[in-house]
Amino acid sequence: MSRYITVNATLFAVAAMFAATRDVREYLCGVHIEKARRGRPGVIMTATNGHMLVAIHDPDGSTNGRHLVRRPPRPMTLAKTKTADPDCTWLHFDDQRVTLLQYPWTPESDDLPSITPIRAYDSEPMVNEFPPWLHLIPDEPAQGVAGFSPTYLQTFARAAKALESPCITVRLSTSGANIITFWDDARFFGMLMPIRMSDYDPDSPMLPDWIKKKAAQ
Repeated sequence: MSRYITVNATLFAVAAMFAATRDVREYLCGVHIEKARRGRPGVIMTATNGHMLVAIHDPDGSTNGRHLVRRPPRPMTLAKTKTADPDCTWLHFDDQRVTLLQYPWTPESDDLPSITPIRAYDSEPMVNEFPPWLHLIPDEPAQGVAGFSPTYLQTFARAAKALESPCITVRLSTSGANIITFWDDARFFGMLMPIRMSDYDPDSPMLPDWIKKKAAQ
């Protein structure tokens, strides 16, 4: 199938942060784009490196099917433009090229956009072998303790900064995948696998012994 995709440049760049840069499983090195579910408008962009996963709803995006788009070397550079409003910058993918479309165009408008071909990005279509992921979402969050990679937490922090979100929420789950959301942005959904802590004692206190709520008498 020939591909025809138009997505918000910033949202695509944020999704691409969570894809792997190198992996023998090629699907981990791309962003999966499909039509939004349950009759919702737009597209869902999903990416994972096997340890963390993100799904982003672009309500104004469009696609003619399910496609896997290769992760760019520096995702956020695709979203950096002279346009003041990042919601007015779009990426269009077809079988040959990636094109940057800038304000005042929107996918539904009749006005012609400012068009900039992106030459330094290998946009060759990938074989779409992206696995099902919805079954990984925990049914119910639970209380508990989990350890996370600082590198992966930093990726979520960079995503929050790109989307100008002031708060990251983490809900621990008994199934292993922990839910990460941005407090004021319903477009973003993430999951993060914890680090296995084989030597961790679940009954140990959360606070170090040198921290006391009250001064010692």
